Amino acid sequence: MQTISSAKKSVKPNAKLNLLILRLGTFISLTLLLSGIHKAAFSSRQEIITQNSISSTPQAISTDKLLQLGITQLREYKLRDAEKTFQQVLARRQKQQDSLGESEALNYLGEVYNSLGEYLEAQKALTPASAIYQKLNNRQGEGNVLDNLGETYQGLKEYSKALDTFQQALSIRRETKDKKGEGETLTNIGLVYIAQNQAQESVEPLQESLKIRQLFGEPTDNLQIETFIKRALEIREKIFGSNHPDVALSLNNLSSLYNVQGKPQESLKLLQRSLAIYEKAYGTKHTLVAINLSNQAWTYFLLGNNQKAVELTQKSLDITESIVGSQHPNFVNNLGMQAFIAVGNGEELKRSSEINRLTFSPLPGTKQEADAILPLLKEKGINVNLLTGSQATEDALKQVRSPSILHIATHGFFLTDEKIEVPDTLDLAVENRGITVKPGSSRRVSKNIENPLLRSGIALAGFNERRSGNGDGVLTALEASSLNLLGTKLVVLSACQTGVGKATNGEGVYGLRRAFVMAGTQSQLISLWDVSDLGTKELMVKYYRQLIKNEGRSEALRQTQLEMLKSQQYQHPFYWAAFIPSGDWTSAKLGQQR
Repeated sequence: MQTISSAKKSVKPNAKLNLLILRLGTFISLTLLLSGIHKAAFSSRQEIITQNSISSTPQAISTDKLLQLGITQLREYKLRDAEKTFQQVLARRQKQQDSLGESEALNYLGEVYNSLGEYLEAQKALTPASAIYQKLNNRQGEGNVLDNLGETYQGLKEYSKALDTFQQALSIRRETKDKKGEGETLTNIGLVYIAQNQAQESVEPLQESLKIRQLFGEPTDNLQIETFIKRALEIREKIFGSNHPDVALSLNNLSSLYNVQGKPQESLKLLQRSLAIYEKAYGTKHTLVAINLSNQAWTYFLLGNNQKAVELTQKSLDITESIVGSQHPNFVNNLGMQAFIAVGNGEELKRSSEINRLTFSPLPGTKQEADAILPLLKEKGINVNLLTGSQATEDALKQVRSPSILHIATHGFFLTDEKIEVPDTLDLAVENRGITVKPGSSRRVSKNIENPLLRSGIALAGFNERRSGNGDGVLTALEASSLNLLGTKLVVLSACQTGVGKATNGEGVYGLRRAFVMAGTQSQLISLWDVSDLGTKELMVKYYRQLIKNEGRSEALRQTQLEMLKSQQYQHPFYWAAFIPSGDWTSAKLGQQR
């Protein structure tokens, strides 16, 4: 856990696609690897042993250990070695009349041939494997084989058969409650749609896949992941040549990882190379080209070249619109908002100018709030990283990596875009978490066309001086949407007006709540109006007491509000009614593994 003290309607599917590709992030660098690598490297189906732990003579070892050797070879992408090993396993299992073992060996052979791009050989192995599993009524095995067979049909560009086979695999994996397998198959379904340039249809399966993958977390050994991706790239270049779309796939995977590792310059080179491959293979109006341009835009954004980021984002949007059509007047603006950049007038990415005139007064209750919550969590055995005062910087928050809980107690703000008169100074009491507008700002504000995610945010250490480590102390909702919070169970925004955002024709609320949803969090606790500083401290302490009892996240708030309603000091709704839950309502199960 990290503690920092200081009208639902879905957007159009094409907008969701761009967001999903961005949010998949490191997941896509893993799940889009050849199936053999992904399944062998990260599967928990059986224990993997290394070659050094067994005899170097296959005839001298048991069939089970020989199978494990083949899996290790597949994991290390030694595909021809794996092919020979699995063929030996297959011969032994057939001689032993071990039908289950035979189907298992055939399945692994199919994975090897898929990875080699030898799809007809894969089909020869996987078709009888599927028949054997079906005869044995082994549903989980049948689901695994069908998923591999779907990849075979995809490789053969028989997309209709691929989708039908993946749907069969998906049905079985749901039936057998194979959640991780379900996520893999959903990803494959999304990729088939993308391969056919059907961006709109790919959204739902990719979105479902992302939700499932968040449940399992993501691998953190970047060095191992990089080794796998580079090995896949090397093999693909040998098999297909340097200008094949599968090579571009590996280049994209590696570029995603480099961005995660903070190497955007290296990432950009790979993306530019893969773009040339995609354009040669598919032309300039293809979903994969649009996705690549979107990823390039993000990389330029990381490099600080916002003008180039806007330019490439617009190109990506133009291609996407030409593919799926624009059925809504706010399509371009929505897509820009959902991704990471304001594109309405093609201006360079920037923070709202009004933010520069804001200053905030201290919040004495936030330190007390943190100090009161800390022992409750420690008693539950939860590791807490507490950052207060000058430690609670923008840099510190951006370095957070998928904590179970992120609790932020500070000022929040939302700037309206309506034409209003702003007085020279507007002072709200510290007790009400006040805002001060600097003198000289009295004027009529023109209607704003900026991304609403640039007009809401939170204030961190150094906000008033606009200095916070390498940042300026302002974390906009747009920046918050890029935080690494995949799998975070709960974000608590103990601040003023954090739930307020721009609502446009029922298309959703764009504020900090949406930003943290985009960042990958399961649930959020937010405020709808200026909240009493000291009253909030009481509410939060009571709320966490309910959470550690494993009450549901929504029920915990309800019980807390009822308790405050019965108290003499805080019974007025002003103190407790501002907070609302959003997202997953079930227990956060604090202290348990995610």
